Amino acid sequence: MSTQGYELNVESRNVFGKGNARRSRKAGLIPAVVYSKGQEAQAIFVKEGDWAALANHDFEVVTLVEGSKKTNAVVKEVQRNYLKDYVVHIDFNAIEA
Repeated sequence: MSTQGYELNVESRNVFGKGNARRSRKAGLIPAVVYSKGQEAQAIFVKEGDWAALANHDFEVVTLVEGSKKTNAVVKEVQRNYLKDYVVHIDFNAIEA
């Protein structure tokens, strides 16, 4: 696996539920969660185009960038709808350098 650093622009998510997630996916945003030891999980959105570009690479650590806040994370799970070929949800685990 490559050790090159990749950055992924994210935005905070404050809407929840099946209907809101569906509307967000239609708008090109993938719901995601960043889990961190000893802290609350952070709900975020990842832009579909940014994720598609990153998913084509072999990476270990991705830097999640939200404004001036940067979080190093690894991908825990990517949930896909294989019949309609789109990403439903992404789980990240935050790591400390």
